[in-house]
Amino acid sequence: MTRATSLKIRDRLLKIRLTGAEETAYAAEASAAALSVSAWARRCCDEAIALRRSVEERDAFLERQAARRPSLHDSGEALHER
Repeated sequence: MTRATSLKIRDRLLKIRLTGAEETAYAAEASAAALSVSAWARRCCDEAIALRRSVEERDAFLERQAARRPSLHDSGEALHER
């Protein structure tokens, strides 16, 4: 069974539905990190955003590398032929 749980994140009130097990697990994680559940949830959200941005930056880098790879390969072959 889920129930509505309210977390204050910065200056906004966020209402989410959690099962009892989720609420217990989140509270245990927050306690282990010496944080309130709200501060722990805020940190988790910040980490998720940072991870997403990092993955997007890595993907963009790999796409640029892949786009340049054929031209780098061609110029490398030209150097070996000389």
